[in-house]
Amino acid sequence: MEMDKYLSFHFQDLIVEPDQVSAAIMQACRRNPAMGIQSLCQIDDQVLVILTPGNYAAVPAELHWLDISEQPFNDLVPLLQERWQSGFSAIGTVADCLPPRKRFLLVQRPLAEMP
Repeated sequence: MEMDKYLSFHFQDLIVEPDQVSAAIMQACRRNPAMGIQSLCQIDDQVLVILTPGNYAAVPAELHWLDISEQPFNDLVPLLQERWQSGFSAIGTVADCLPPRKRFLLVQRPLAEMP
């Protein structure tokens, strides 16, 4: 039985290079065995992404960090609904501990079911 895997990175990496952080997560998900993102958590300025083995369809086809720093809380539900209609699901949010308090939402579009 395969165990979960853990990817950690500094929040500052996300601020500077969100696409590189996404690419690193995608690469880890596509290794053998394929893994899906189970969740993410944050303590201070460290972010931990938890990957779990699963079927091929659990592997993200696309992964994006959306900067929601200026997003009012009341506008979060419409944003999530808009992303869902585009085929994306939310994984979770992370926030900078220091001003200017950057916040990011991780969304993914899973691979289509394999025939």
